[in-house]
Amino acid sequence: MDQANHSNIAFQRCSIQNSNMADIKSNKKSFMNTRNYFREYCDYTGIHGLKFIGERRSLCEKVSWIIVFCLSLTTCIAVVYEVFKKWQKSPIIVNFASEQVNIFDITFPAVTICPETKVYSDYFNYSFSLRRSMQDKLTIPDDRLKKLQYMSILCNVNEYYHNIPKIDTIDEGFFAFLREGAPTFFKRCSWMRQDYPCEKIFQPLYTDEGLCFTFNMLSKGQMFTSHTYGSENDQENIDRPPDTYNDQMSINWSADFGYTEDAEIETYPRRALLSGSTNSLEVTLSVNNTDLDYGCTHFQGYKVVLHSPHRFPTVSNHYFRIPLKKSVSAAITPAILRTSDDVADYSSRKRRCFFQTDMKLKYFSKYSQMNCRLECFLNLTLDMCGCVDLSSSQLLLYFKGNTFIPQERHELFGTFDFLANVGGLLGLFIGFSLLSMVELFYFLSLRIICNVKLYQNWHGRQELMTNNPSGSIRLNKSTNISTV
Repeated sequence: MDQANHSNIAFQRCSIQNSNMADIKSNKKSFMNTRNYFREYCDYTGIHGLKFIGERRSLCEKVSWIIVFCLSLTTCIAVVYEVFKKWQKSPIIVNFASEQVNIFDITFPAVTICPETKVYSDYFNYSFSLRRSMQDKLTIPDDRLKKLQYMSILCNVNEYYHNIPKIDTIDEGFFAFLREGAPTFFKRCSWMRQDYPCEKIFQPLYTDEGLCFTFNMLSKGQMFTSHTYGSENDQENIDRPPDTYNDQMSINWSADFGYTEDAEIETYPRRALLSGSTNSLEVTLSVNNTDLDYGCTHFQGYKVVLHSPHRFPTVSNHYFRIPLKKSVSAAITPAILRTSDDVADYSSRKRRCFFQTDMKLKYFSKYSQMNCRLECFLNLTLDMCGCVDLSSSQLLLYFKGNTFIPQERHELFGTFDFLANVGGLLGLFIGFSLLSMVELFYFLSLRIICNVKLYQNWHGRQELMTNNPSGSIRLNKSTNISTV
């Protein structure tokens, strides 16, 4: 009985040993097959250095080539990463276009004129009322005090403002005050050597300088949204003659694409046919000496702003002045920055500009950088305090030249440029190409599948002959040789 048990134990130990030996042989065979398959890949691939790693050479040679290959691969990855950062950080370049653009293809700039004289003296004498308010014993009627408060918003009266009660909010009365007291200063208006009624080509506009008048700007219905005061039919638009030239023909232009191909010569916004004073806007301005009020501003005259038709003018920040009884001529050189079609596919963050469809504003229906800044300022002010901030002269404006060279945004580093750079670096350091990638995927997928179908194993056909270390050729014992 004991002998039988000992036999059983010995048989089990023998079985375990045989199983372990079989596992070791199987693992060794798998390793050998994997190594031979890798050597086969190294023989076929075009990647530099792998051929010497896969050869049956000394360990010192293999380690040397492995170190060289790893150094080259590491350097290549580092350089490719720098190229990738450059591609992500600055893919756009701004340079001058290769072709000139005719001024006929762009709009004549919008011209906004703001008089330094806010109201005529018979309607309200600001300096006189201000002096009376500074005398403690004298009082002024409520209606005159209200007008004084309105004027104090527009005038430079910081040193006297503490004597005038502050206005918490601006009501309709403020705009009515500006409309009713606006001085008549337009004497003559000429566009392209043809006279027009000034009230026909200049539309009234409320700005930070009070009531101004603008030429060639988009109509209020196109410029503003319904959240803006005066975007629809306010009183000043009811009083002025209907400008059908503005309303009917302003659909042939957009801020992104300019004029359409079917736009007529006489379209809106207006454009100049050629350069020079014969294709200009000419305005004669005059204000009565009795209406001049140096107590409001230290200078009397007119502030003029040139801007794009879809941009709202910020007069207090960007203007040039026309003195009284002076003639001012200005030759305009356009400055336009265009965006090429290949850049248009980039995100607004990368191309660093917005198209009209990218950004929607609350108060302006047309996007521009200045409109966006103005709206941000209004929103910030509204959040902080619950309110928003509010003899003859001649002006001649014309284009300086018939053509100009615009600036353009182009791809500095497009997708194909990035791939070309990466491919060149991979080829320079390790000899890697697109076909090398195909070879790698081939050896990892399709070749294995085909080997299984052809030879019933993944590593391929068993060689009939193998080289021994001495270099002689030996035959497998199981090989039958026949000749034909």
